[in-house]
Amino acid sequence: MTPQRGPHYAKNCPFHIKPNQPLSAAESVVRCVECVAHGCDPLKRSKPDLHQLAYLTILENSPKYDPKHKSGASLGTFIRSRVCAKLWNERDKARKAIPYSALEGDKGTQHQKVNQLMDGLVAEAQLHDGVEDTVAWEVDVENFKIALPQLLECLSENERTVVEMKFYDGLKAVEIADQLGLSEGRVSQLSRKALVKLGKAYLFGITQS
Repeated sequence: MTPQRGPHYAKNCPFHIKPNQPLSAAESVVRCVECVAHGCDPLKRSKPDLHQLAYLTILENSPKYDPKHKSGASLGTFIRSRVCAKLWNERDKARKAIPYSALEGDKGTQHQKVNQLMDGLVAEAQLHDGVEDTVAWEVDVENFKIALPQLLECLSENERTVVEMKFYDGLKAVEIADQLGLSEGRVSQLSRKALVKLGKAYLFGITQS
């Protein structure tokens, strides 16, 4: 486990798996579960469920691996990014359901907010067709932080507002919806669209709305 944790740091974590042998990833899955459960008591009590989720993710995504893909990603890299994103999505759900004081080591610093935005960006992009294979990528925290002000310009006013309220102010969808006079569904839609836009802008330099 690395002290720098989350989907955007996944490139630093070894993940070993053999083709057509999901159980060969057992050691790596254990390491991933320990990492994502660290500092979150509800997840510490749900490790068996996290192991199951990791293996389901492996089974679902292994057939999608293309060794001839232009990214040149290995099977381990391909699967690791998806397992990591899926598990950290579960952590995000768990963290939203418990008091802030119950979370170990989560500091409300600007760096942490940028990290949370990057985690959301990576996880969301990997769930979208046409983006996920490109975004098994390596997002560098410092470069992303430097580029973020310009990247935000690619978003519409509503998208930018939702991103800032969600990741910078820590508001939940229902709170954002109430303040903006939108439905929760519309807020979720704007959030997803914004994250995909940010991912494309960061990777390909697309900065137009």
